[in-house]
Amino acid sequence: MPRDIATLFSRLTPAEPSAALARKIIDRIRKEERLLAVRRRLALGTLGLLMAAPLAVLAVTQLIADSAAAGITTFLSLLSTDADVVLGNLGIFTSALLESLPVTSLIGTLAASAVTAVSLFLFIAGLGAVTAERFKRRSSFLML
Repeated sequence: MPRDIATLFSRLTPAEPSAALARKIIDRIRKEERLLAVRRRLALGTLGLLMAAPLAVLAVTQLIADSAAAGITTFLSLLSTDADVVLGNLGIFTSALLESLPVTSLIGTLAASAVTAVSLFLFIAGLGAVTAERFKRRSSFLML
């Protein structure tokens, strides 16, 4: 009996789908992979935006507070009121202004703003791609 089963299975060949059906299956798998990638990008953008936006607000608030503490507003008001004195002593004014810059807060604000911008881009791109995929589904459904 086992010998007959072995010869039976050695003669059988698996059924293969037609070329059109195989193409449809592969297209559907690729479409699902694209949709999964879009959903991941949207999730990453949303998570990044939820984390980065409040940090950017805090960084800007800290930069404003540090700038006020360093006296930068005094330097800038002096530039607007006594521009001729400032231009006459431009080297001293520039060096004093650069020494009083809150570099750490400035770097933190730039970094938080960059992360927020990238997260916002990912969020908008993911949202647009999901909307486009839904529109394609709806229009392909209406075509049937």
